[in-house]
This record gives sequence, structure tokens and C-alpha cells, in this order.
Amino acid sequence: MTYKSGLFKDWVPKALGLFSLFLVLVPLLVINGVYVSNIADIVGAFGIQSENIQYANYASFAGMVIAFPIVLRIKGIMKSRNILLMSLFVQIALCI
Repeated sequence: MTYKSGLFKDWVPKALGLFSLFLVLVPLLVINGVYVSNIADIVGAFGIQSENIQYANYASFAGMVIAFPIVLRIKGIMKSRNILLMSLFVQIALCI
């Protein structure tokens, strides 16, 4: 059996595949609450120190660096689609 390099099966319509990619992309874009370019606005609105937001940004970056070798090891076992779905469900659970 050969591995198909496409994201979806052949029977999935292209419009539905594109819509599902956007549907998955929206939670990924709004999951990170740290926007470095808006630190001045966040500090002014919440009245907190800018270092707290910078530390949150550093923590999210460090988390990605730590998780990357784990994802590479899991990649040999699972398909990318399963890894993406599993990580999205974990992010949803952690946000709730």
C-alpha cells in the first residue's frame, strides 16, 4: 500500500476540504492569547507590567520548542492528520 501524499481522500470534494482546513485554522489562530505587537495596548488596557506578557510569550515559545522533538517521535507512529486532531482536542480541553 502506498502512502497518499494529499491531505484528504479522493472522494472528498475540494471545496469541503478547503472549508475544513479553514475550520481547523480558526481555533489555532485564536488559541494563543499573547500578541507581542500589541503589548503596549494590553499594558494600557489591563494596567499590568509588560514583563508579564513577555514572559507568557517566552513560555509559549519554550513550550513549542520542547514539544517539537516529541512530535517528531510521534510522527513515526501516527499520521499527521491524527496528530493535528489530537493536539486540537487537547488545546480545547485545556482552554475549557
